[in-house]
Amino acid sequence: MNGVIAHDDRVIHLDYGAVHLFVICLSQAGTILVWAE
Repeated sequence: MNGVIAHDDRVIHLDYGAVHLFVICLSQAGTILVWAE
């Protein structure tokens, strides 16, 4: 399991084998958008 975590309007990329999750934390808007590929 590989994980790269960044903060403040950065992209969080978590690699789970064949599953890729892209989480963008928009601290200014207080919104979390999650994409699964």
